Amino acid sequence: MAGQRLPLLRKILRADASDRSQKQLKHQALSWVGDNLAEKEVLVFDAGAHISELQLASIKRYVLRLAANCTARRNCLR
Repeated sequence: MAGQRLPLLRKILRADASDRSQKQLKHQALSWVGDNLAEKEVLVFDAGAHISELQLASIKRYVLRLAANCTARRNCLR
């Protein structure tokens, strides 16, 4: 709209009745993204997740805003 990009809502998750913790909900969301991220899509995640959590969920392409500025890249190009 008016030159601005808007996020596209693709999934609404409900907390599991047996475990309503934020940690479980974040794990559930990251697992879903790992399974459903299209080839030309990238996950943009604000502070609140760690790189290890994204890698554990098998998310291959992501931009993660950390509490402190840093730059990182993989040693292999594909």
